[in-house]
Amino acid sequence: MKKNLILIISLILVSFFGYQAYLQFTQTVQPSITLISPIGGEILEEGMTYFIKWETQNVPETNKIAINIRRVPPPPLLEEGQEFDPVVFVNLENTGSVEWEVSEMYPEGDYLLSIISYEALPITEDAVFDENIETFHIIKPLYYQIFNR
Repeated sequence: MKKNLILIISLILVSFFGYQAYLQFTQTVQPSITLISPIGGEILEEGMTYFIKWETQNVPETNKIAINIRRVPPPPLLEEGQEFDPVVFVNLENTGSVEWEVSEMYPEGDYLLSIISYEALPITEDAVFDENIETFHIIKPLYYQIFNR
């Protein structure tokens, strides 16, 4: 009987402290967003449609997604910066992907996408953010390259 009582008390303590550790773990896990595609190194053709894909963890379902693009200056420019930083999408549902037709407004060059998960506009410092690891390249369509060179 004494062994059974000790076993029951031990199980209760392990369950209680295990549950407390679980609560502490789930409360400290930070929300995150990861850009999956394009990740970098791709060649995207103006006028073609591609999927931008992402994954989120611990992000509220009600959060919205914004996607921005910025051009990385070609060499020999020595200073960091961009020629423009337009918003590609805003107020997207967090579905994990969106179709994107590459617009003619982007000159040929290297680009980075950034993706942001946010509660509401304006976007505040508690938003979750990710950006390409490497640049991808936007080119003009093949027919444009043939007839305009």
